[in-house]
Amino acid sequence: MAEAMDSISCSICLEILKDPVTIPCGHNYCMDCIKCYWDQLLVCNCPQCRQTFTPRPVLNKNTVMADLVETLTEINTKKMQEVRHKAAVGDSEGLSKMKVVSLPEPNTREEFLKCE
Repeated sequence: MAEAMDSISCSICLEILKDPVTIPCGHNYCMDCIKCYWDQLLVCNCPQCRQTFTPRPVLNKNTVMADLVETLTEINTKKMQEVRHKAAVGDSEGLSKMKVVSLPEPNTREEFLKCE
């Protein structure tokens, strides 16, 4: 499951893709992340493979990728709820000894998008 979640993560903000777009080389990014990244460059390129694009590509939401992100996020959420439930009621496999912690929401995307 971790590999699947990695495949739907933006390599710019390192979070789950938000409004995913696929650029001409085939890599996926959050729409806001790639726009902000390109706004800082003279020539648009892919942050991963460095392929350049002239003129700047028009970006459209990749609805198939957006649906995949939503589905995998729902599956991951359900699995986490199952683990928490097993930990709460006690599990013969030792899950009852797990400590469940809540992490604060990261501000990575917001911090990145402050391109001044």
